[in-house]
Amino acid sequence: EVVVSQAASARIAALYAHWHGRRVIPAQRDPLVPSPQGEPGEREHVVVWAPQTPIEELALKLCAVEELHLPVYAVCNEGPLPPGIHRCPLEQAEPVLRGAAAILVADDDGPASAIALAAYGIGLATARTSGALEFLEGIASFDGWNRDSILAAVLQAIGAAAPVPRLPVAGERRTPARNAAFVGERAQLVSIVIPTYNRRRVLPRMLESIARQQYPAIETIVVNDGGEEIGDIASRFEATLVERSENRGHAAASNAGLEVARGEYVAVIDDDDVLFPYHVATLVDVLERSGRDVAHTNSLMMLTEREGAVVGFSPGSLGAIDPNEALVLCPLLGMLSMLMRRSVFAEAGGFDEALTPNDDYEMILRLALRYDVLHVDRTTCLYSYSATSANTSVATGIRYAELYEEAYRRHPQPDRPILAAKRRGFVEAIRRMEGIRLSAVGARLDRPITI
Repeated sequence: EVVVSQAASARIAALYAHWHGRRVIPAQRDPLVPSPQGEPGEREHVVVWAPQTPIEELALKLCAVEELHLPVYAVCNEGPLPPGIHRCPLEQAEPVLRGAAAILVADDDGPASAIALAAYGIGLATARTSGALEFLEGIASFDGWNRDSILAAVLQAIGAAAPVPRLPVAGERRTPARNAAFVGERAQLVSIVIPTYNRRRVLPRMLESIARQQYPAIETIVVNDGGEEIGDIASRFEATLVERSENRGHAAASNAGLEVARGEYVAVIDDDDVLFPYHVATLVDVLERSGRDVAHTNSLMMLTEREGAVVGFSPGSLGAIDPNEALVLCPLLGMLSMLMRRSVFAEAGGFDEALTPNDDYEMILRLALRYDVLHVDRTTCLYSYSATSANTSVATGIRYAELYEEAYRRHPQPDRPILAAKRRGFVEAIRRMEGIRLSAVGARLDRPITI
């Protein structure tokens, strides 16, 4: 049996109810893919590679990339394209490919195109059914029938490390991808802003997780929002302390920290969460590679008891930011897993103090509508959540309904009646449940642990 991949062999076996004992996978390379002829370009657009795909089969993929804030070029057959997507003739594809931020490979049935396009050293998004994952490491994959999955894979591919062969290909050299975050003399300063209010017990845990970061250039800014004395804690971890005379909430404290931040990159993180040692380096690396403005990783929910002991874990954010989802509800566990350029706040503005404690959702909504928020499919942080609380905040409870309604008024979508219905349903659910209920699994550890 001669097949293009093990995945193709499995499909044939399922179709004919017979599994061949001997399979041969020949060397493959799409002859239509031109070889790179120069240095990489500015990485300012996305390319859809589809010279052999019927135009009518491209509709879903083109629909997905329409959401991007980057220009999109499609190397494809003649036929109608959505507004804003530019056609690129095959004979002009080489410089366009060289200047791409990511390449979406439209071939669902074979890996040959992805194998050839890997020579450009650019992030690739390929269909799971193509079999490309068997031949290349470091590519993003999608379900070809799912628009959200396609968009998530493209956002993951933008700024990703260059894909490399899983096995050496004859006549080619395998060069390890450069990790931009660890070029010491070029390490950009990262500012981490931590608003806090009467949380002496948990604040040191967060600061300790920052101290353990593998990234070499971090400034920590702790904003005491009119709470108990924490100067000794800030001093112990060499953090800049911003003292506020009165408690004005998360948004005001975050904005106060942003005012003194000096870093090229900024994160705003709650005082009871935890960062894994590779969190900052992972996000800086992606933003440095891509030149984009905002990125986020996956997070894991840690279930805690009153004294902070961890009693269980539950999945948190496990996907890319989809603007359609963000228009309805908060797709992340707050700002925890995000890193952005400081210039973002100059362009988009600071946190809205009138929406505390839901100001983080309104900020994520603003970012999703303005930027391509890159997704790194790696869990790098822990979101602290009370194992005994039914709502995200017992103190605010049903008030979240009003806060979401106000956020929707700030960002109306009058020409989208289905979206309006989803928003109304979400607000009604908040009122019915008297708050926002997170879906935390019931599994618990055998005994509490301390992190």
